[in-house]
Parts: sequence; structure tokens; C-alpha cells
Amino acid sequence: MPTVYSTASLDGWILRESTVDWDDARQKDEGTAYSSSDAKIATAFGTAHDPTRGGGARWRVWRSFVQFDGRGITDSVYSATLSIYPRQGNTADFFVVKADDIESGFDLTTFDDIDGWTASGDQEGNVRKYSAEFDVSEDWNLSAYNEIALNSNAMVDMTRNAFFTICLIESVHDLRDSEPALGASANYTGMFYADQSGTTYDPKIDYEISNATFFGANF
Repeated sequence: MPTVYSTASLDGWILRESTVDWDDARQKDEGTAYSSSDAKIATAFGTAHDPTRGGGARWRVWRSFVQFDGRGITDSVYSATLSIYPRQGNTADFFVVKADDIESGFDLTTFDDIDGWTASGDQEGNVRKYSAEFDVSEDWNLSAYNEIALNSNAMVDMTRNAFFTICLIESVHDLRDSEPALGASANYTGMFYADQSGTTYDPKIDYEISNATFFGANF
């Protein structure tokens, strides 16, 4: 089964932080901080709504983007599994969704580079989903790769596109535009990226192609 790993300079996290309101944190087209060179982070994707000194509040939204070089995939894909290695935080449920290619550079403007995203309101029906919703409380393993089955949308796009780009987005608050309660526990999940030395912890996709040929059998 072939494996494709994420591209080190084109995977990472983006945060938008605001002391204005939830909409200012979620609906803008730029983040306030990002990194495409971190090897790992506990807040890869998630949300938070915290009180600040003086009676104010702070809203935060984290998203992660990962790009794979799919130029070697020349035949139709009929099975694909995304594997993410965990890092600490494990409270944010999520979807894997289609993102725009980031080959021109990963920066603050990547924050809303999600296919179908219109910012305001529930986006679940607008984005192109690549997976079912992942229930972290039930299924997230903190000591080994987490395997996420990719759906037919992902398999079609892996075959059609030279570069295959995903966003891991928190589902309960961020995707569905449901403001987290003030003072609720921060809601985030962590992961490793390709900048970790070697490939042992890198995001990867294992896939099968439809024209696989089997040798060595006599019929």
C-alpha cells in the first residue's frame, strides 16, 4: 500500500485571537499567529473563550492545514486512510475537509483557505468533507497514530489534483459557528507535523489504487 507524507513547509497551525467578539475570531480571513515550522503543538485545532483581566474576554480559534504531494498518484484511489500522530490536547472533535492548495506559501491568510467556506454561519453544508466527524473523547489515541478513514470526496480529489490539501477543523464550535461558553475549558486537540525529524510522526496517507496488479499466482 503506497504512502504519501505531508510536505514540511506546507503543513502547520494558524490561530486567530480576538478580544472583540466570537465573530471577529472566527469569520476573518487572516489569523493572528501561525507556524509552518513547528514539529508539534497541543493546540493544532480547537476553540476557546476565556475571561481576561478587567472584565473582558478573549476568543481563540485554531486550525491546521496539511498538504500532500499527490503527483505520483496517477490511477484512481479506492481506499485511503489519513494518520495523525497525537500531541497532548485531546478534547476537540473535528472533521477533515478540503482546503485550497498552499504551494505558494503558508501564512496568516491561509486561515480561511477552506473550499466552500463563506465565514458567517454554520459551514457544515458548505465545505467539502473528507471524513466523518471524529469523536476525540471516544476514539483519540494519545500514544499512537490515529487513523481516519477518508471518503469518496477525498479519493476523487487525490486522483485529480497534483497537490492534495486538507484542513483539520474543530467541528462543534468552529465549523458550525456555535460560540463556546465563557470560561469553559479550552477545547483543542494536538498533533505532530512533518517538521518533526524523520517520518515516524509525520501526517501521512496510506492509499490503494484501483488498477493494482497481483503477481505470482497461477490460475
